[in-house]
Amino acid sequence: GVHVVPSPDPYYRAAISPVFRGMTDRGNLAKMILFGQVRGLLGGATTMVVDADFAPGDPPDPELAGFVRDPAEWGAGTFGVLDVTCLIALGKDALRDLRERLQAGTASLLVHLGEGLDDFSGGEFSTLQGLGLLTARTYLIHALALTDADWEEVRRAGAGVIWSPSSNFRLYRRSIDIGLVLGGGIPVAIAPDWSLTGTSSMLDELRFVADRYPWISAAELLAMATRSPARFVGLPRLGTIVVGSPADLLVFRTGAASGTLEEAARAIIEGHLAGLKLVFVDGRPVYGESEEMQAAGVEPSEHFRFSCEGALLERAFHGTIGPTLSLAALTEHLSGEMARLGANLAPLWE
Repeated sequence: GVHVVPSPDPYYRAAISPVFRGMTDRGNLAKMILFGQVRGLLGGATTMVVDADFAPGDPPDPELAGFVRDPAEWGAGTFGVLDVTCLIALGKDALRDLRERLQAGTASLLVHLGEGLDDFSGGEFSTLQGLGLLTARTYLIHALALTDADWEEVRRAGAGVIWSPSSNFRLYRRSIDIGLVLGGGIPVAIAPDWSLTGTSSMLDELRFVADRYPWISAAELLAMATRSPARFVGLPRLGTIVVGSPADLLVFRTGAASGTLEEAARAIIEGHLAGLKLVFVDGRPVYGESEEMQAAGVEPSEHFRFSCEGALLERAFHGTIGPTLSLAALTEHLSGEMARLGANLAPLWE
């Protein structure tokens, strides 16, 4: 399964936790997770992992149809930790077990590391090495503070990096030397980080990179959002269109002329949310334009609109939220609960 070690950071607790606790204390956790999944789906995500402690009375499986998958089904555990000190806090026995599983290839470690430009951030990589946890199944999130020599150690270990450039630039006015990383053959996955400092979706993040790093091919960017993350979290059957994989398909109207992968990938990134016409999850059409869903043989169960870059996009679900809860009702409920705490619910796209 997925194991998340909570952050001890006091600022995080002060800034985020009061609203989160206020929402969960009133039994809103399942609804919050549903809303987050809807936002992910609109941006092209087809898989999400949920790791949460539900209160008595909460629905046991608050998920969109087929959208949430358990990495344990693929035989690998995914350990996500919010900084290196959390790893130290695990204790010797748990660290030894994690180290052995990483070396055996039966687990993956995703660790926030070097997210900053201070001395503490710079020392986290050496700490990870000292713990014996830099392996071919270790993936560094952010890694801003790594030196060229550190990146050479990453390359030698066969480790990878999860790149969140929009959040990096917003917080630190810089990101990693992605040319050095890619040139060294280090595997890269891309992600928006979180909605407070990153972009709204994977498609947003791809376009952010395409605008700022035009020398990276569109096909390579697309791989960073599909094949690479699937492999990083131990879900190798996802992220590719091959026989035997779940039929998670995004359908875009691109207008690409030649049909080359590079042209199609570039059209997908430039087309953004408006270009995404239909989403299949595990072979079932679950989101998209009404006429596209009908052409795929299903009748939409709920129509809705959301604003994106000055345009009003009309989309529909097919049996996604469920018969007892519409997206409109979910949004209205969460908006009221957030307002009670002096906070605002994020829009579907921002």
